[in-house]
Amino acid sequence: MRSLQATTSASQGLEFVLAGEHSYPADYPELGTEITVVGTFQTYEENRYMDCHLVDAEITE
Repeated sequence: MRSLQATTSASQGLEFVLAGEHSYPADYPELGTEITVVGTFQTYEENRYMDCHLVDAEITE
């Protein structure tokens, strides 16, 4: 799993899980590269807090 930083004035990270088998850093763009991540938005509970992430995600540069 990786997280990305949203590009808004009040930015917040968003975790994403790529579809298929991938390893970091070989299968990921260089840090600072502008990318688009498309996936299925999903919520889950962790430590009694609701969180969210993108699953089955794909990256395009």
